[in-house]
Amino acid sequence: MGDSVSAMFAVAAFGMLCFLWSHITTLRKRLARVEGKLDVLLKNADLQYDPFSDIPNDVADAIRSGNKMLAIKLYREATGINLADAKEFVEDLQCQSGVGDAASANLVALTFMLMLTMGVCSAVCTLATLLILRPNPGSFLGFIPAVIAGMVGAFAGMGIFFAIYKSRQKRKSNAANK
Repeated sequence: MGDSVSAMFAVAAFGMLCFLWSHITTLRKRLARVEGKLDVLLKNADLQYDPFSDIPNDVADAIRSGNKMLAIKLYREATGINLADAKEFVEDLQCQSGVGDAASANLVALTFMLMLTMGVCSAVCTLATLLILRPNPGSFLGFIPAVIAGMVGAFAGMGIFFAIYKSRQKRKSNAANK
């Protein structure tokens, strides 16, 4: 009874992860379309988007140079707002302009996705092995195939992640060359 409940929970968790991944992918595609349409509108209206147009030059220079702390300090001095609001403003501006912590945030997201992919594949392989072999709970040796299957699943997850990442990088490179 406990094995079937665990298996159902694992399948439900995996299904939820797949649903969330699909939803995030859909939202990213929609966002890319909206950004593309906005770029066309700006180009046709002969407008240039400058996220730094409404802030003091010294704050913009600090953000462009990646000096987040100085940018926050200068923005607080210029506007008189509190630290939390100034920090949020500068971080939003960094994201809008594509400078500063955007690259490190991307690295964190990629690392998270790698770990998630490896974990899910490992868990699926381990659970499948345990459900198929049904080892004796008192025997340690009975669990060795499940541990091995989990490690194989983790490596398979890593392979899947890097294949997806490589194809995304290739698509970005092809789009940039057009």
